[in-house]
Amino acid sequence: MSRLSTFDFMTFKLKQYETYIKNMASEKRPR
Repeated sequence: MSRLSTFDFMTFKLKQYETYIKNMASEKRPR
């Protein structure tokens, strides 16, 4: 409802996404 909560939610999602990408990169280990 408030802007702050929405911003916090977006930040949380972004962090989650970043972790997901890092894990994928670690697994694949591209050269």
